[in-house]
Amino acid sequence: MTLRHALRLWLWGLVLGVSVAWASPAQELFDQAMNLLTTRYAGISATPPSALQPKYQARLNELCQGQADCPYDKAVAVLGELVGELA
Repeated sequence: MTLRHALRLWLWGLVLGVSVAWASPAQELFDQAMNLLTTRYAGISATPPSALQPKYQARLNELCQGQADCPYDKAVAVLGELVGELA
């Protein structure tokens, strides 16, 4: 591996790491919960959680608008609505 190639990989890692770090606590919680729901949910709802994700992502975006460090409780409220719709 050349020095130039190694530097390019390091820069991409830095960029990706910084972009992940920019997610608010609310977004991180929402993403983790959606990952679990889409991969592990085996409930009786006819609507899969993945079909509801865009709707509730938009709701979270609305609640967190203008807040770079949007708190967890915003995601908890949105996820509560989502789970209520699955029931």
